[in-house]
Amino acid sequence: MKSSKFGSALLSKAIEQNANFKECNLMIIIVLLLTYLISIVAWTYGPATTFFSLTQSAYGIIADNGHSVPKAFLTHGNQRYEMIPFVNFDGKNMNKIIYPSADVTTVLAVQEGDNASIDFSDNPVSVKAYIADYEADIPSLHALKELSNNKFKISGVHGLWNIEVHAIFPDHNAIGNININKNANVNSTTNSSYRYVSYDLSVDMMPATVTKNANEIGQNTCANKDIRIAKVSGPGVHIEYPDNFNNQLAATNNKNITENNVSNVLTIDSAKGNSSYIIDLGQNMPICSLGLKFSNGDKVVNHFNIQTSLDGDHFSKPIFYDNTAAVSGEESYDISSDFPVTTRYVKLNFDGNTQGDVYAPMQVRVLGSS
Repeated sequence: MKSSKFGSALLSKAIEQNANFKECNLMIIIVLLLTYLISIVAWTYGPATTFFSLTQSAYGIIADNGHSVPKAFLTHGNQRYEMIPFVNFDGKNMNKIIYPSADVTTVLAVQEGDNASIDFSDNPVSVKAYIADYEADIPSLHALKELSNNKFKISGVHGLWNIEVHAIFPDHNAIGNININKNANVNSTTNSSYRYVSYDLSVDMMPATVTKNANEIGQNTCANKDIRIAKVSGPGVHIEYPDNFNNQLAATNNKNITENNVSNVLTIDSAKGNSSYIIDLGQNMPICSLGLKFSNGDKVVNHFNIQTSLDGDHFSKPIFYDNTAAVSGEESYDISSDFPVTTRYVKLNFDGNTQGDVYAPMQVRVLGSS
C-alpha cells in the first residue's frame, strides 16, 4: 500500500512537472514569435518608424479634430531618418509625447556646413529647424539657415545635440493664433488657426573638414554674459535693477550711466497681439542670444522673432523662434546663424501663441561676449 501510494505520488509529480515544462516552453515560443514579428516590422519600416507608431498608439495621440500627428523625416546624405515628435498642439490641446535628449546613442553624425532636408506626411505652411541643447542648465535653440524650401544648412557649436524641427499645419477649427504671413512668408490670411508639432533627432555634430580662415575661427563661440540694457520701448515693460541700484545712482548722480552699468533684466508685464520691443544697449556690443523666461512656457508655445540694428532704423532679417515648451524657466535663442553679432539695438517681435495672442509675463536678458 505504501509503495503504491509512493508510486502514485511520483507519477502525479512527474505529470505536474511535465505540464509546467510544456507551459514554460509555450511561453518561450510565444516570446520568440513576438520578437520575430517585431524584428520584421522594424526591418521593414525602420526602427524610428516602428518606435513612432508604437508611441503614437500607446499615448493615444489622436487629436480631437481627428488628425493624427504628422510624421517628419530628415534626409542627410542618402539616408532618410524619421524624427520623434515632442510637442503636439492639435489646435485645442497640447500634448508632450517624448521628451528629447541627446544623452542617448546618436542617430547620425553630421558635419558643420552639411545640408539636411525635411519632409512630412502632411503639408505644413511653416517649417523651422534648430540645433537644440536640452542637457544644459538653460535649454537653448540655434536657428539653422534655410537654403531653399525645407532645406537647411547645419551650423552651431560642435557636440552631441538634437536637430529640432518646428512645423505649423493649417487647421481652421483651432484656437491657436499666429501671424502666418510674418512667420511663414506664405500667402494666407494675416491671422490663422493652426496645428503645431515639434520633432527631434539626436546628432553628433563634427567640425567642418575645410579649414576656416582667421576671421572665421571662433565664429560660433560665445561667453553668454549678461549685457547691460540702457532703455527699452514697448507696451507693459520695465527694466529691473539690483538692490543696490539707488545707492549707485546717488553715488554717480548720473542715471544714464548707471542704467548702462547695472541693469540687465527686462520684464514684460503684459503684451497682446503682434507686440514689438526695441532694446537699446547704449552702445555697439557683441551679442549672441536672448534669454527669455515665459511664466507659462511649459504649457504654451509662443511664436516670436529677433532682429538687430546698429542705428535703430534699419533692422536685420528676422530669425524666427518658438519656445520649446519643455520648461517654465528660461531658454536662450541665438540671434543669428553665425554669432556673435555686433549691434546696439535688439528688436523682439511676437507673432501669436497656442492660446491666442495674449502673452503671460516674461523676463528677457541680452547675452553676449562682453
